[in-house]
Amino acid sequence: MTVSVKSSNQLDDVAIFSPFGARRKPHFSTKWSSRKLERQHEPRPAHLAAALAIILETDLIRAGAVCVYRWMSLIADMLLLSVTLWTVKPLPMLALFFFLWYIPAGFRSGFISPIIYPIFNFVDDDHSLLGLHAGQRSVVWMYCWKMFRVSLLLVAEWVARTFNLAPRLMRSDNFKKDWFPEHILFSRTLWTGLRLGTKLIAAIWMVITFFLLACPCLRASLNGVPDEPRLQRIATLMREVQRALHIMEPRECRAQLCKLRDRHKYIVLLNIMSAHIPVFVVIAHSAADMFSFYLLIEAKSYSLALLLLICECMKGVLIFYEVGWDACWPFHEAILSWNRGLPTNTHTTVVRCDRGVVVIPMLFVKMYGLPRVAKYSFSAIIGVCSIISMTFNLANFVFTEFDLGTEREGRHTCHRFDGSVSHTPRDSSITGMSGVSSLELTIQNSTDTSVLSGL
Repeated sequence: MTVSVKSSNQLDDVAIFSPFGARRKPHFSTKWSSRKLERQHEPRPAHLAAALAIILETDLIRAGAVCVYRWMSLIADMLLLSVTLWTVKPLPMLALFFFLWYIPAGFRSGFISPIIYPIFNFVDDDHSLLGLHAGQRSVVWMYCWKMFRVSLLLVAEWVARTFNLAPRLMRSDNFKKDWFPEHILFSRTLWTGLRLGTKLIAAIWMVITFFLLACPCLRASLNGVPDEPRLQRIATLMREVQRALHIMEPRECRAQLCKLRDRHKYIVLLNIMSAHIPVFVVIAHSAADMFSFYLLIEAKSYSLALLLLICECMKGVLIFYEVGWDACWPFHEAILSWNRGLPTNTHTTVVRCDRGVVVIPMLFVKMYGLPRVAKYSFSAIIGVCSIISMTFNLANFVFTEFDLGTEREGRHTCHRFDGSVSHTPRDSSITGMSGVSSLELTIQNSTDTSVLSGL
């Protein structure tokens, strides 16, 4: 009997717990000369590739509909809330957010999770509309509650403004007359279009959600029943993808993935555009944030400028905390991801940080402050495009994290490090900080057992 011992490189794959989820040692060095991949587990890229391949093969139309619905849901539940700040004072809106958003999210996810992960205030954890989460929980009552608060935002503001019911809660300045002079017609039209478009999409979302809750055949996606056969197929394909990712040389890794794609034709491999565009988007978002910071400083909105700067610094600190100095070479990671066929962990983490924790606070700061300072054509176009791009990116983040089942920070027991799965929530107020999903643990355990040989 021969037993092989794990090397130091393999031991480095042990998760390090942090307030942002599990952090792993960076998998790649920062040198530009002949870098090689370490033989370490890469569960997230493999899980995402497998889940996307299976859903494209079996239910492409439904996946597209879910992606659009997630985008509309974020506009109705999040962007509409920020648009209301244009006419209602911040203090009553903060109280409304606490009781209608934070408290329900706290009962579902734990009262610390919505603070650490602001996305949990708007998206329900441990649930996939495609049934691809191993620890599915019902979200029927949460969607009923979302319809109530969206209808409240749509109706209450109009009633209060029309009949002058609560003048102390409304802003003294008028959105069209005081924020935009008469000669600034283009900017006023642009921001007004964003406001009306948000309300229109919110109304359409309410109609769709009503039919989703009323029809038994459509309501099944909200009941929290996992799609076990599809989850098993994802686990099997994920195991094969991860074997290919263990190959050290990038081109050999891509060749192995191409062979795997011959048997599973819906596996999506990166090309030069899909590898580099996310990096350009991250840089463009940072540039737009700095331009917004300049506009706020120029308009003497120092408090909002400081909040925006803090959020941008938090994003940078989070990226460096997760991947270290590898974050300094994003285009190198893009080239390496292109050569391999799937994104590296560093590439994935940088893109996720641009779409994750701090995006929602930054979005609220921009929605509240930019309409009053971005009054001219160029600044208004940059501001509106930045807000729309952030919303699209956040919807993409929600689809990949929640609907494709790669979310790790939920409350369900499937996020525990020991890999146990139960379809009842745990009693602790904040759980799921290990950052390892049940599917990934299945693959990791099966890979670790291969270390023992000759028994």
